Amino acid sequence: MGNAPICVACELEMRPLKNGCIVNEMANFGSYRLVMADSWKCPGCEFVVVVGRALNALVEHYQPGYADRIAREKQLVGEHNFHRAWSSVAEKLECFRQYAAKL
Repeated sequence: MGNAPICVACELEMRPLKNGCIVNEMANFGSYRLVMADSWKCPGCEFVVVVGRALNALVEHYQPGYADRIAREKQLVGEHNFHRAWSSVAEKLECFRQYAAKL
């Protein structure tokens, strides 16, 4: 009680789902860095949120072996505990536009 996220739709406190999931923070050029976070689930409607992202990254895009580390982390935590995070809808759309222009 107290610091748990609250589901606005159900007006219930969420429950911890997974401590230590991975968040793939995205930028306009694609994947930027990996950080640890926690996922919470509403006991009513089962909506899931990811909160409490770590300040320090596990690995950042400029470091050697970045793509391999992403693949390894996905395999370790499972696809359902590996989440993407965009800072804005506009940023996400711009990344997709740039990707589509390369096709």
